[in-house]
Amino acid sequence: MHGLSSEIEDFQYYTWRITGWRGLEKKITSPEFEAGGWKWRILLFPFGNNNPENVSIYLEFANLKGAPAGWHSCVQFALLLWNPEDQTSYVSHHANHRFTAEESDWGFARFYDLRKLFAPSKKRTRPLIENDACNITAFVRILKKT
Repeated sequence: MHGLSSEIEDFQYYTWRITGWRGLEKKITSPEFEAGGWKWRILLFPFGNNNPENVSIYLEFANLKGAPAGWHSCVQFALLLWNPEDQTSYVSHHANHRFTAEESDWGFARFYDLRKLFAPSKKRTRPLIENDACNITAFVRILKKT
């Protein structure tokens, strides 16, 4: 994986508005968005992915069928879950990952404690999910291959 000094090929962000949280299915997928000439999406497991106490969120490469043999993309990304009514109420995680056809998603199985989503915390006066809605934003930085 490239270091932080690598040259940036593209930088995009995408915000996905989620409503009706309590009625969501076990796994939902955002609409596709483009970064680095490829399609990406956010995977959300609102009630955990093999861990029912945590929300799980991943970034997924969505062009598997269109990618050439040996394709890979070095990506620095951040995922934020935030309250659209109060942008200071958010939680975020970031990672570097070399996406390939064999490893086409990467993210956080323990993104945040499910029980804490609906209540204010020590640092926040409002919950992350209010009126059964929140936003998830993916910031995606594609690094040039060297």
